[in-house]
Amino acid sequence: MRNLSLFLEKINRALNKDRYIKESVLGSIKEISGVKLEDTNISLKEGVLQVNTTPGRKNEIVLKEREIISNLKNSHNINIVKVLYR
Repeated sequence: MRNLSLFLEKINRALNKDRYIKESVLGSIKEISGVKLEDTNISLKEGVLQVNTTPGRKNEIVLKEREIISNLKNSHNINIVKVLYR
């Protein structure tokens, strides 16, 4: 029973880390570019940020992309190598 409890705690910590990263990315995008996205509109895997949004919002984010990436790296220690838009 104790092993199950430890396993569930480990999963909970991993999920909270993912949530923190998503909230940081969404917050930086909103703060710098003024575009508000939902957490279902982004995914981050191995340094590649994937953004699903409309062309107008995409353009706003692209204009401030370097600033957003720099902010995430310096303030939140989140390294983004590439941004893909869909």
